[in-house]
Amino acid sequence: MLPADPKRRLRTVQTAMACLFTVGGICFMAYGVLVDAMTLAAALTWSSVAGLGGLAFIIVMRNGWSERLADPSMTVGQMVFAISCCAWAYALTGPLRGGIFNLVMVAMMFGMFALPIRKVLFVGGWAVLSMGLAMAWLLFTHNPHVTATVEAGHLLMLTLMMPAVAVLAERLRQMRRRLHEQKRDLAAALDRILYLATRDALTGLMNRGHLGELLEREVQRHRRCGTRMSVVLLDIDHFKLVNDRYSTAAATWC
Repeated sequence: MLPADPKRRLRTVQTAMACLFTVGGICFMAYGVLVDAMTLAAALTWSSVAGLGGLAFIIVMRNGWSERLADPSMTVGQMVFAISCCAWAYALTGPLRGGIFNLVMVAMMFGMFALPIRKVLFVGGWAVLSMGLAMAWLLFTHNPHVTATVEAGHLLMLTLMMPAVAVLAERLRQMRRRLHEQKRDLAAALDRILYLATRDALTGLMNRGHLGELLEREVQRHRRCGTRMSVVLLDIDHFKLVNDRYSTAAATWC
């Protein structure tokens, strides 16, 4: 079911987890039908479109078709689709429509850790626009559950929340970047420490301690596998003459 490539597998799993958002929306629609807040036909239509859209994103990730894009995870596309579904649900769920705002915020949280602030603002603007269009449609159709003052209040609160969400998203993204840089610096420091602990400072060759570890490892391999093992020792005759003529440092490089 999952691709072999680690990055593609991760994107597929993350997209599948995001599709739990769609499952929650379908459950909300089912509840709306049970309490007569919406028709069964409307709930089935919404659920089919939202479910097929989520499945399409999973297939695109699974097959690697999104890897030709600048963002292979298609974060903005998934958020825009989810928010569009929320706006559509807002227009369908009648007196229950207030609960849709929670789904909108969940959709906004989806990309807060990865997107730069300009893209978060774009998605937030799309949320305000799409929800505003849904409210306008409800007022235009003279829905008995809708009043202009309530819808204006809903839209005002949503508009005021989006800049705060964008600022929070940018702070989280900066924290994530700093953690990544610290992790990279720590890995480089550990590599340096390991090099200094196992290498001679002058020649860069393995020191005695590291050679002892390698020899012990080879002995264990010999005992485990029964393979032959050889140790070669090299002794240079009259090496003191090299030291006396070229100095100890130069002789060591030799």
